[in-house]
Amino acid sequence: MDDGRRVSYFPDREKIMAERANTPADFPSGIIRTPKDIGQWVRRARKASGKTLAEAAALTGVGVRFLHELEHGKQTASLGKTLLVLQRMGLVLAISERRE
Repeated sequence: MDDGRRVSYFPDREKIMAERANTPADFPSGIIRTPKDIGQWVRRARKASGKTLAEAAALTGVGVRFLHELEHGKQTASLGKTLLVLQRMGLVLAISERRE
């Protein structure tokens, strides 16, 4: 049951932050433009935590297939499940108005 409290199953924050400091130039910025961008962030967080796909799926409450497809940018991934994975991995998805 989700009572609104922030729950992270990936407590290796220092490891994840160190990995982000070494982000390659072709990695998406904080601006998400495609499902593939979200997938890259999810995969990076999982890899930085040292979790396998199966371990991460179990910890986030989704199936291995869903997590694999999410990491590979599946266009039709469930928004609810995606937000759950992001929350439990300690990632935040924010929306703002585009400034041109």
